[in-house]
Amino acid sequence: YKLTMTTTLQDNDSSPFLDGALDVAQEAALLAGGQIREAWSQRSEVKATKSGSTDLVTETDQKCEDLVMKLLHEKFPQHQIIGEETSG
Repeated sequence: YKLTMTTTLQDNDSSPFLDGALDVAQEAALLAGGQIREAWSQRSEVKATKSGSTDLVTETDQKCEDLVMKLLHEKFPQHQIIGEETSG
């Protein structure tokens, strides 16, 4: 199953959906950035490994993804989301 969305944009014209999606992406980046900034001076605990012993999932990774997923589910409840650490 593959979903493809195409939109034609004129010079300074943009889709309201794309504008809204950009706003949400910026909000998600700020939320995750705030979480990273808060954790920067603290030691982050490794929660798991993915594909190997050097592919770590830290507590900060998980918190950031949880924040972003929550926001995306609130703003786009009809969408399925695949994250780096989880899917939902």
